[in-house]
Amino acid sequence: MKRMDYNDLLESESRTKGYANVYLKGFADKGPVIIDTLLQLNYFTGKGEDIKTVEGEFHSFCFHQYIQIPYSLRAVFILYNLGYFHEATFIIRHLFERLAKMKYLINHKDQTSTVWINKPTIILDKKGKKKRLTIKDIFEEVSPGFYDINYGKLLSGILHGGGASIMFRVEGKNNEERSIKMGSIWDEKTATYIVNNFIAVSFYFLYNFPKFFPNGFSDLESDLLFQYIGIIDWLKGGMDDHKRKNLKSVDWYKTMEGFF
Repeated sequence: MKRMDYNDLLESESRTKGYANVYLKGFADKGPVIIDTLLQLNYFTGKGEDIKTVEGEFHSFCFHQYIQIPYSLRAVFILYNLGYFHEATFIIRHLFERLAKMKYLINHKDQTSTVWINKPTIILDKKGKKKRLTIKDIFEEVSPGFYDINYGKLLSGILHGGGASIMFRVEGKNNEERSIKMGSIWDEKTATYIVNNFIAVSFYFLYNFPKFFPNGFSDLESDLLFQYIGIIDWLKGGMDDHKRKNLKSVDWYKTMEGFF
């Protein structure tokens, strides 16, 4: 049996890209628009207050998150098109973490400096005792349930080689039937998983932009505002359509309601 080599891998990427360009054609067309919108929004973050102030530091933190987001989403889009669905989840996990931190800090701006550089942040638990802030604390305050169901169980499990990661390289319902997927293989189930997460996290970043940068957003030029509203509506429509067609997804979206 011929062993797969690097050239075979490149050929498999090309085949997978062909599938990606025709599957969910709307996503293939709108993905670049999402990224383009976020790139242009970065020119309208507004002027923050003195970095030495709590408000100024929070504004700077959010700015540095948003300046990277279009590139991270572009990387996910490239990985999706080439069939690297497993690797795309690593970036999606990171994007949700960035979003959660900003949503958390908007109500705890005095903690920005330590959260930003991942230094121990001391908070009070429900009993009034001091404890170290964890990423789970952040998610639970922002959008209860998301950590356990999505970030911790699925996205982190995939990143750290947990059981969920098997679906990206193995096919078959049981050990007797299972076989290894060699090369870049188009798989509708895992491709859809990436698309649904991409759409959700993109929507929340776009939707929250005016909340993080109210002054800058008020100066948005008319053409970009029109594009912004259009892509927000498209993303919202896509999520609503997903809920109608897959009733199980309703509970998944409920875990993200805190990101609004």
